[in-house]
Amino acid sequence: MGLLKVNGFIDLDQFWPKGESDADTIKILVQDTFQFQENLQSEFKVTHSFDKAMMKVDDKKVPVMDGKNRITVRLQGVDTPELHCDSTSLSKKALKALNKARKDEFKKLDKKYRQYFAESSVVALYEMLKKSGTSAVPCVVRTFVNEPNDVFDKYARLVGDIEVEIDGKKVNINQWLVENGLAFPAFYASMNGEEIKTLLEASQLGRKNHPKFWRRMTKTMRFNFKLLYRGRGAPLEPKKDVGSLALPKIYRRQRNWAVQKKAKILNDGFKKFLAKNHDHCFLTEEFLVKGRASAIHHLDEFLESGKLNIEPEDLVFRDSPSTLLSYDGTPVSRW
Repeated sequence: MGLLKVNGFIDLDQFWPKGESDADTIKILVQDTFQFQENLQSEFKVTHSFDKAMMKVDDKKVPVMDGKNRITVRLQGVDTPELHCDSTSLSKKALKALNKARKDEFKKLDKKYRQYFAESSVVALYEMLKKSGTSAVPCVVRTFVNEPNDVFDKYARLVGDIEVEIDGKKVNINQWLVENGLAFPAFYASMNGEEIKTLLEASQLGRKNHPKFWRRMTKTMRFNFKLLYRGRGAPLEPKKDVGSLALPKIYRRQRNWAVQKKAKILNDGFKKFLAKNHDHCFLTEEFLVKGRASAIHHLDEFLESGKLNIEPEDLVFRDSPSTLLSYDGTPVSRW
């Protein structure tokens, strides 16, 4: 497995409440070219595989780099509480088929919701990065991959680790968030064993040193319709940013179900709704031994009587397929 890296800068103004970025999705201003190392014995070489490249997202083509020479990095292996969750599983066709009453009710409920600790997590990250003494923090983005198509997810986000230097010490942001009780581990099959083990250790530290965050993790699936995204510029209210916290991956699906359920668009219980998502996963303990040859499970298996019966670090999820395209629309397969 090779290593891809790119140097860049993190603009602190992007983070909430001044901006809208949460703690696990960060825009990076690319400083120079992408570099790829085939193995530990080889040298890094410049790669132009991502020049004007796009990800095929459903029927759309999304550039991996915006007009300001920025990439969006989804921090690998971590999941922070949702700051502005507005995803929905209702297609335009399904929405159009609703009668006026159901459609009006759905639109009334279809808002940006948030979880407790989301605001605190992103502010804590901002405060840590601010110690660098600059508003544009130098960083290195790294990700272990085999092929160019492995680099970006289906949302055109580079999935990897970000390293910065604070007070003369190198800090891996992914690990820092988990160690400081600001994020849950969230493993995917694209990660190698060492990456997973590193975050397992970080998770143990987080549980030990920051029990408040972990104690608030609830396995009972209740959705809070009153907890809404407060928008840019909203003041932080630490005392009010504490409460029950579902795993963000579960919460995103719960949000879709709760909105449709309350709008009387569906009658399914959450377990049945979850089963339709086809979230394939492996047990972490088995995955570390057998890799992708491990037994496949489905996320709904671990929900019984409205309660989740597994810990976040016990599962490894299969990645959604994605396709990297060159500027002319042909798949990118070589470095």
